[in-house]
Amino acid sequence: DITYTSTASGIALDIRIDEHKGSGDLSLSDSRLDTQTKGQISLELDSIAYLNKTPFSLQALIGMDLEQYTYRFLENQAILNQLALIFEGELQLKEEGVEMDITFNAPEGEFADFLALLPEAYVQDIEQIDASGVFEVSGIVKGTYSEDSLPEFGIGIKSNNARVQYAGMPRAIEGISFIAGIGNNSGNGSNINLEVKNASFQIGDDTFKLNALIRDVLGERITGMSLRTNMNLSRLGEAYPLPDEIGLNGSLNTDVTASFSEAMLKQKAYGQIQLDGTAALKDFVYTGPEFAAPLKLAVMKANLSRDRMLIEAAQGSMGQSDFRFSGTLQPVLGYLFGESDLQGNLNLDSNTFVVSDFITPSADTREEAADSTAAFRIPPDLNLVASTQAKKVIYDDLEMEDFKGKIRLKEGGITFEEVTTGFFNGKLALQGSIDTRQELPQFTMALDLEQLQIRQAFEAMELFQALAPVARALEGKFSSQLVLAGALDSNISPVLSSLTGDVQAEVLTADVNSERLPVLSGLNNTFNFFDVNKLDLKGLKTALAFEDGKVRVKPFSFQYEDIVVRVDGGHGFDRSLDYQLTLDVPTKYLGSEVQGLVASIGQQELQDLTLPVNVGVVGSHTSPQISTDLTSGMENLTKKLVELQKQKLLNKGRDQVQSLIGDVLQKPSDSVQEKKGGNVLKGVLKDLTSKPKDSLEQDSLKKEENPLEEKARGLLKGVLKKKKKDTAKTGNN
Repeated sequence: DITYTSTASGIALDIRIDEHKGSGDLSLSDSRLDTQTKGQISLELDSIAYLNKTPFSLQALIGMDLEQYTYRFLENQAILNQLALIFEGELQLKEEGVEMDITFNAPEGEFADFLALLPEAYVQDIEQIDASGVFEVSGIVKGTYSEDSLPEFGIGIKSNNARVQYAGMPRAIEGISFIAGIGNNSGNGSNINLEVKNASFQIGDDTFKLNALIRDVLGERITGMSLRTNMNLSRLGEAYPLPDEIGLNGSLNTDVTASFSEAMLKQKAYGQIQLDGTAALKDFVYTGPEFAAPLKLAVMKANLSRDRMLIEAAQGSMGQSDFRFSGTLQPVLGYLFGESDLQGNLNLDSNTFVVSDFITPSADTREEAADSTAAFRIPPDLNLVASTQAKKVIYDDLEMEDFKGKIRLKEGGITFEEVTTGFFNGKLALQGSIDTRQELPQFTMALDLEQLQIRQAFEAMELFQALAPVARALEGKFSSQLVLAGALDSNISPVLSSLTGDVQAEVLTADVNSERLPVLSGLNNTFNFFDVNKLDLKGLKTALAFEDGKVRVKPFSFQYEDIVVRVDGGHGFDRSLDYQLTLDVPTKYLGSEVQGLVASIGQQELQDLTLPVNVGVVGSHTSPQISTDLTSGMENLTKKLVELQKQKLLNKGRDQVQSLIGDVLQKPSDSVQEKKGGNVLKGVLKDLTSKPKDSLEQDSLKKEENPLEEKARGLLKGVLKKKKKDTAKTGNN
């Protein structure tokens, strides 16, 4: 096998000899060798396979002058795939190298033979092509081949008025004509030139014309070219078998000239590049797997100048979206040849812009999309800024109005700058970015929400439902500042389990409907003094943080009539609840006997005393479990009573003190809900958690020892220095 690879020039040549045999009398100084060779040849240039294990054979009678080491082609025929070549001339082995003087041609070349040599990237299903026309090949190799030099060579190919028609296609590609040549007359590899003259074809009345000259193909690649097209793209699909999912319609007209070198591209010397001309699309329609709906361009006109494209006017639509844009793109050739990012400034205007219209179709469900590796991607070689305004933007079923801002595409990401929009009858301002280079795109956003409708936002936004489930029961407006980060699925929707962030929120106006939230209904049923219809949350401010699917609320408080409610805890995106509430309940809600007791003592400070009631809320949004705990409240109330009445009770006598405090501690109440741990709350606070009655009931629990009662008795015993009775009596002052 023979292998040659040049990283610098991008050439990879591999010749594999499968069979070789020959016969002749090598004892004579002048003899003939009859040889037969079969094998495969592969040739790759700049990652494009021009020959890929292409079969070849050579049957030749070679005259040999062994004294002069000279070999001459006599009768011979070489076949490369289907193209037959005849060689003439000789080569001589010398001390300084191999001296060559060889010519070749294809005496009976047909255009089909030429197609068989083209890369698969350019020609599909060669056996399904009906081709006609003459194809001419000729070449010369002359000079010395050595480590330091290459022979001069030239290869010319020519076709005139050839025709190609693919099986099943209604139209043919006709009038295929060109003159092309590649050659080197420098004696080294630094000056190989490739020229294509008058290349043209037509499909019906549509025409394509190209002229190009590339000097120093393996080096500087100094290129000059001109291109003219006047094509109905639908006819291209009628003559060439496009993939089933690809559809093209519309007209393309171009008139472009260019002059540049690879050095200019690599050094980004775009001021030296000459690129001039015009390009225009009209009634263009592209259907492909990249988009959920066909891309339509009613019109697009562009002028080219010095590697810059100026888009004068473009108007189009995709799905439900319409758009108009203009602006500049550069460097056009630097981007096309992979030497530079595409930079540009665009102005984008739309009446209706639906984000999903521009997303590649993917998994059918959110769960599948979250696990999909086919998430949307922004090409990393784009650096574009679009000043955008749209009357309506629809994203993930959310509708925004009067959208304005800058959208920047850079290094595989999207940045949103100075974006403002109408949102749920309020306003939204946002700054943020999306990085699409990871398996699941990552985003960070800062949002300022002003006077949004609570009900509309809750029903439409899954994120809002997860962060603030209590909003289900609210009607009104709110404002909020939200900073969050996380992952996006292939539908550009947040993956809730990935979110982290902080929220500051304020309820501006709100009516409460407890039927929408079982937690509120549960509180309403638990406390006789609590009426959810009287709940006023206007001005309520809250702050929360979330991470790993858990939301933690910063402790806050609000006022329910004359009761202060303190809130702590959090919930999960899985709709689980874990909240603790403390209600500072005034004594007036504690029942008639306690109110009478407070009145009888007559201290103003006691009139203003509140009892803290601890409430636990666990379970889920749809099935909450509410528990109450009065232990600490009872203890605090008892201590306060004792403290206020120390001196007064010293003068009243032991029996009266025990009677007063006994009424507080020993009158059993109806059960509210058991505190976790199993203790049943008893005492004078019966009316706190059940409908009020005229008097407290006695039951068998009266006989049990109450630890709070014992503590109170102990305090009094220390003050009065008298023995305490086992049972307190009711008395009046």
